[in-house]
Amino acid sequence: MNAPTADTALIAEYVKHRFGPHDLRGFHVGVTAIRHGGQVENVSVPADDLDAITATVARYADDPGVMGVFDSQTLSRKPIRAGHRYTSADADALLSCWAEVDFGKPDAPPTLRDALRVVDAVGLPPTTIRHSGNGVHLSWALSEVWELTTDADRREAAELERDVVRTVAYRARELGLWQVDRVHDLARVLRTPGTLNMKNPDDPKLVTILSHEPGRVFEPDDVRAVLIERKYLDAMNVSSGVTDEQQRAVLARVNLHRAWQQARAGRAQELLELLAENGLDVKLRPIWDAAAASTVDDSSEDLRIGNSAFALFRSTGEDAALETAATFVMASRLRHGRRVEKVDPSRRVDYLTRTLALIAKPREDRTPAAVTKEGTGPMSVTVEPTTDTPAATDEALESLLASEPSTDDPALADAPKTQEKDVKKAKPPKRRKEADEAHEGSGGLPDVIMTGRPLRDTEADTRKFLALAQMEKPTIFHYADAGLVEIDPRTGEMVTIAPARLALLLNTLMNFRERSVEETDDGTKTVKLTHTPKVPFDIVAALHSAPGLIGVPELKRITRLPYFSEDGTLVTTPGYNRKTGIYLHRGPDSPLIPEVSAKPSPEELRVALELFTDDLLIDFPFETDADRTAAMTMPLTLLAREMIRGACPLFMIDTPRPGTGKGKLVSGLVKPFDPEFAFTIAPTGSDEWPKSLVAAMRKGRPTVAFDNINAALDSGALAAAVTEYPFVRNRLMGTHEEIVLPTPALWVGTGNSVTASSELARRIVRVRLDAKTAKPEERTGFKHPEILDWIEENTPQLIWAALTMIQSWIAAGRPIAADLPKFGSFEKWTRIVGSIAAHVGMPDFLKNRSAASADIDTETELIMTFCTIWAHDPGRDPIKDETGEIRDPGRPSCANRAVRVDELLELVDEYKLELPAQIGPQGTDRRSKFGTWLRKVIAAPVGPYSFTKTKPKNVAHYTLIDDGTGEFEEGGITVGDAPKPTGKHTPRANAPAEAKPKTEPVPESTGVTVGYDADEDSARWEALMNEEPAA
Repeated sequence: MNAPTADTALIAEYVKHRFGPHDLRGFHVGVTAIRHGGQVENVSVPADDLDAITATVARYADDPGVMGVFDSQTLSRKPIRAGHRYTSADADALLSCWAEVDFGKPDAPPTLRDALRVVDAVGLPPTTIRHSGNGVHLSWALSEVWELTTDADRREAAELERDVVRTVAYRARELGLWQVDRVHDLARVLRTPGTLNMKNPDDPKLVTILSHEPGRVFEPDDVRAVLIERKYLDAMNVSSGVTDEQQRAVLARVNLHRAWQQARAGRAQELLELLAENGLDVKLRPIWDAAAASTVDDSSEDLRIGNSAFALFRSTGEDAALETAATFVMASRLRHGRRVEKVDPSRRVDYLTRTLALIAKPREDRTPAAVTKEGTGPMSVTVEPTTDTPAATDEALESLLASEPSTDDPALADAPKTQEKDVKKAKPPKRRKEADEAHEGSGGLPDVIMTGRPLRDTEADTRKFLALAQMEKPTIFHYADAGLVEIDPRTGEMVTIAPARLALLLNTLMNFRERSVEETDDGTKTVKLTHTPKVPFDIVAALHSAPGLIGVPELKRITRLPYFSEDGTLVTTPGYNRKTGIYLHRGPDSPLIPEVSAKPSPEELRVALELFTDDLLIDFPFETDADRTAAMTMPLTLLAREMIRGACPLFMIDTPRPGTGKGKLVSGLVKPFDPEFAFTIAPTGSDEWPKSLVAAMRKGRPTVAFDNINAALDSGALAAAVTEYPFVRNRLMGTHEEIVLPTPALWVGTGNSVTASSELARRIVRVRLDAKTAKPEERTGFKHPEILDWIEENTPQLIWAALTMIQSWIAAGRPIAADLPKFGSFEKWTRIVGSIAAHVGMPDFLKNRSAASADIDTETELIMTFCTIWAHDPGRDPIKDETGEIRDPGRPSCANRAVRVDELLELVDEYKLELPAQIGPQGTDRRSKFGTWLRKVIAAPVGPYSFTKTKPKNVAHYTLIDDGTGEFEEGGITVGDAPKPTGKHTPRANAPAEAKPKTEPVPESTGVTVGYDADEDSARWEALMNEEPAA
């Protein structure tokens, strides 16, 4: 790259713009050249001779021995004498005010962009900004030449220029604790544009003009209007109790940008509410409320609020506590209506870092108050082992807890006295002395004093410090019946905290100390605080036995991917989210997801949808479009689960034959969105379902999936779990313990030609795959033959696509689709997911549910057959042998009378009806299981049949009532309340058809008429029993 050369044209342009607009006859401008050896040459040129000025500057600029060329910022009426330079006393005219902001140097703005931020913060755009190579030179051109004819004129101009330079320096400190040039001498010279900056001969830089606005001219009063008041400028040079190094150290420790975002988002108010819930706001709240009531925006209020917040949260770590204090200070200033630019740390950092540095001052830098006890000698406190913790007396422990950092900031001296009085009045009443003996100890950790204190107080202090430590960035959680848990930072897995582990965690969060008092010969009493060998067992046991009462946050589940909260916010920040109760774990292997637009364009929405329809799902043989849409709603349900706020159905991936691809479909639709997803083998018996559900849900994973459901699906535990929200309650067989676990985000099952009980069938959304071939595993011609590899490679894009579809619906105002199908128990899921599906263009949402229910629900057909046989049962005549002995007593009809459970079970066996699998074969406890199933059957009308129940002699009897229509509603069972028993029955008007062979569904015995009431039927049966046998 060629080295730059002087630009004569730029020199001429600069000279023209600076000196051309004015009549400068009689004035001279100084031109200074500094050579590489350090020699300085000064010449003066008539200010009205523009060509001479240009030629002089260009001559020096072309001289290889010159390191830099400068021109004076003031003019003089007399030329420079040989070997001399202009001084302030030689200044006779001022054309502009000026300042300089270097960058890239230690303690200076790091970049040109930062230097221009300082310029912008001044509030008065300069006429000219020149780039000197290592900084920017600023000029505010005056509308007229300011002639300095007297010493008073020169003093006035010098004071204006000094305040301009100091204002720029003040803004630089506000922005980044940066130091800039404060030279304000009227004899100042600055580099001339068009010349070279040869300070580093190996890296010459051309001095250029970044901006020039010739029409931007000012009166001196225009400049004065934007300057900072002199009392504040003067205070810049006065010690504020902290050094620049301390302020920069605070800036390096605290993320002020994050604290600012939290302050604007209302984080301070959220923390106050959390503190109130745990009874921990007794000190901070009164100070906060007193500041809110104040009519004066006072810096001392900020310091008091910051001190209190820092002391309260110090057990979370000093850096975290400082950040929380910054959040409270900025939130308080916003409450007082301060303009954002007066609080935003990107515009004003000096004030915040000075306040935080005062708050964070080590205790050894503070002057301890002398404390004496009347009638006794002096007292002191020593802490063993030796630490930097300051000494205090026995009586001073309360004041040690309440002590605040030094406030020796002179800027606070003018704080109104009434404000201090108001705060004092707002202090809460003192607690018992022993309850206040928990205080800040060594290493920034709080101390729990054990000696001479009851368990209720030591446990309360431990619980308080534990709750505070878990308030900002919690690591200990309460998860349902698992109790206290923590998250493995490497794997994101939930780990139960045993008592021994809890003891260790407590020991890292606070000190447990014993206290003793020793008196020396001179009467001095020394209080010694020593560490206990281990955390007291009683405290550990008390906390571990009541995990829901100790103030740690409740964990709902763990997820590995961004998700939408209830209000539609896309949560991307790793860690625990208090609003949702979800922990977002992002490990080193987590996919890098493309950015999701806040308002996705139609093109983005099209690409997102086609990534599913034309790639992920293109090779799967869905039976209908409704099945494809049902499949696509699975990832939408996972990511939008918090917006649904209700129960979600069980997705059943169903195929007629193995090898159709149901496992791969679930992997493609779930695993990208739940990386830890794994199937659980489906139980074979109803008794095993509660245990399987608890085992699958205890890990807190988003998805619970059961594979290979081969037996008829009939589990009351599963049916209840699917419809319960936000918690699932389960009682394991053989125990009285009820286990409560958070509802997962997604329920999934797979199987071949799955059948289910009626109560489960109505909770299922079926996804039917049918390859229509005897050997589906031998199919070819796929777009993605290795679909699982394709899914793994495109996981980030799939996640982006699903998030984009949901975000598009949210950005559109979350419109609710019209004509959504009814889906009992899942109305919220239907409304949210169905509306998203309609918004993005997925067809036939839930249009396959009726057909799927008819295929899956075999129990309804069984119930209808059972009720029909019951209604038309003719009974069985007794059979006698030739001697008149009764060989078969027969039985009366079950129709039109109250019958017992065993009579109906005999009816079932006689007609060889297929009962649900859970009732079991003969030889088992069929009667009680059949009775349980029967109670479910009669709970609601079945087509034309309704039921009544009576209990003569405390034995349950059931009566079937036929309305005579013979019609069944779609699905077989009408869901609703059973009619109230009336005790009346009107016989049917029409007699049944003639007797049919026993192979027909409704057999009848010869000579028996069906349809009479129960009394007549019983009488006839008794008469038949007593008849003489025929000859």
